[in-house]
Amino acid sequence: MKSKFAQMVFRILGYIAKSGWIVVIIFELIDGKYFSAIGWFCFGLIFFFPQWLYKNFFGG
Repeated sequence: MKSKFAQMVFRILGYIAKSGWIVVIIFELIDGKYFSAIGWFCFGLIFFFPQWLYKNFFGG
């Protein structure tokens, strides 16, 4: 079982990764690289929310 400290560290790292993902998408949209922004968005869905994606789109 993980300690409370380890859980907190992983939770903070997850928030940083998700925030970075959103910032990258916004910067790509500002630069006019719409295809790249769509690619980052799809990558983030698959990487950060696999259970949600599977349940809602693949009938799991």
